[in-house]
Amino acid sequence: MALPQAEEVFWWWDDGLISYEEAEEFLLLLDSQDEEGFCSLLESTLNQKCELEKQKKTKRKNQYAYINWKAEIDSLAQIQKQRLQIKSFFNPFVFEARPDSIFTLTYERKKNKAILGHLTYSLLNTGIPLEPMNGYFGHLAIQNHSLSFLFTSNVDFGFQTHFTKKPHQLHLHIYSFQKNFFFLSRYQNKSMDISLWVDLLKKLPLARIRLKTPPQKDELWHWQGELYIHTKDSLSSPLVLPKSVARSTIWSIQNQKFRFSFLELLFSEKINIPIDSNSTLASTGVSLKAFHSKGFFESSWACREMQQKCYKPQFRLHASIKPKKEIELFSKIKLQGNSFSQLNHRPQLLFGFSILPEKNISFKNELIYPEKTSKKPFSWRQSTQIKTSPFWSFLCHFEIQIQKKLNMHLYRTGLSFTLNY
Repeated sequence: MALPQAEEVFWWWDDGLISYEEAEEFLLLLDSQDEEGFCSLLESTLNQKCELEKQKKTKRKNQYAYINWKAEIDSLAQIQKQRLQIKSFFNPFVFEARPDSIFTLTYERKKNKAILGHLTYSLLNTGIPLEPMNGYFGHLAIQNHSLSFLFTSNVDFGFQTHFTKKPHQLHLHIYSFQKNFFFLSRYQNKSMDISLWVDLLKKLPLARIRLKTPPQKDELWHWQGELYIHTKDSLSSPLVLPKSVARSTIWSIQNQKFRFSFLELLFSEKINIPIDSNSTLASTGVSLKAFHSKGFFESSWACREMQQKCYKPQFRLHASIKPKKEIELFSKIKLQGNSFSQLNHRPQLLFGFSILPEKNISFKNELIYPEKTSKKPFSWRQSTQIKTSPFWSFLCHFEIQIQKKLNMHLYRTGLSFTLNY
């Protein structure tokens, strides 16, 4: 998939869709280019599906290359961060490199695979986030099953087996990291994904459980949930859990969606028990969405910390209409305070429109009038996306703050350019 830009994450936070802690986790996943972790967090926190974007290959059979450049520009018009990613395809080899000394060489033929260089937990199919490593990973397919081997530059190693009988999959892994041995088992089917990580020396387990209702067409009810269970002593290297999960001995989140004709009702709940406290922290949210052939109207309420009499309650309204297929008009209202008694101020008002003048070209503009309690000034957001050619694409997000006397100040900018040849 093409991961979003950091500016989009900041906008989610500004609009109250995610908390500050969740924004930090999203940004860390973007920095590490952790697609699996980003998709998992996106689905659990925003209830949005993460669709993988398949790259369109050119008609050249012998060679295909992919180059992507991303940059974040601060308010002083200086490049704060930039990333260059290069992929070269020489069938059956794929070479990927970045200027920060990260490279990966992949050989793949039929179901067999060999990878040399930068390795991530997504390649290892652990289901639990691990530190990236450098080394060799080999995958040998045996009918519907497989054997895999891992050797790293730190003299660590691992052995994996994978058994498949559709729709069931079972992974059994043994690893040696820093002279400690670990065992991992992972079971998957259409409605569950369960991973168990055990430190064999300390005999401390860590479990990650993801459940959901089996996918159905035109389903009237959908439920999905995620649960982490661990102890503080089980969080040794190479585990790299999200900050909110690492701080909690039990961390869970669930979303339920009900569909009634033109109405959609969504319940979300998050519960965690901090490691250093016996208290239980809980937050919840409810939204009701009404659909129409040309638009929708959504009303939502969220309570961040229920144990403190609903600390920082939040109300949101979102309306959208499409007078034409290529034009969308929308507005959003957000009201947030430290308590219900402090919800008597002017809310944040957002008005915007998006235009699709041609296929694969989109422009989106938003004008934001901040809450009375906010110190942010009036601002204008703009997004441009161009994908008119299979050989290149361009993406730009920027935000301009408008001070008094119409003084405009560039606040944040994100650029992305992709070249395929």
